[in-house]
Amino acid sequence: MSRRVGLARIESLIENLKRSLTLTSTTLSGETLSGNTITGDTSITGTGVTGLNRSDETPLTRTGAGIMGAMEVSIPAGALIIDAGVVISDNIAIGGSSTVTVRVGTGADGQQICAAANLISSATAETAGTVMNVIGAKGEAAATLAFAAQAPMWSSAARTIHITMRNGDAENTTGGKAYAFVRFMVIA
Repeated sequence: MSRRVGLARIESLIENLKRSLTLTSTTLSGETLSGNTITGDTSITGTGVTGLNRSDETPLTRTGAGIMGAMEVSIPAGALIIDAGVVISDNIAIGGSSTVTVRVGTGADGQQICAAANLISSATAETAGTVMNVIGAKGEAAATLAFAAQAPMWSSAARTIHITMRNGDAENTTGGKAYAFVRFMVIA
């Protein structure tokens, strides 16, 4: 004789399921991967997979002109760069009117992917939450990053993309932190 399980019992069983999965040595396939978070060192591979990697949060304090933030973002083999930029995560204060630029390259302080563009132009501060990237968010005076002509957007090898913030004037910068990010699609 079979017993029927009611809807309330099924709902209770489903609600009490463990909702964490151990994905060590697991291959995920399909068009989308959704959820709240993936933590730890992750590697999602497969043709057509899109991803976003970011740098560690980087302090932007600088005395005088020069590099105030040198950030590195690793991307996998076969990745085509779709977007790149920075997010200011803590307010930047500048001792006087100054210009702060953002550039993206394949080497330290390089501009092979995006030439320098003004995040701050003749201002004395920038607030947390400010974003500057290629596909939309602009810096002060509507400046935006743009991909350089003949930019090395794809590589068959895994590589590190360098995103640099520079203070162009002698004014000191205090406070301020940023993340750099690169959005990509694996095409081979």
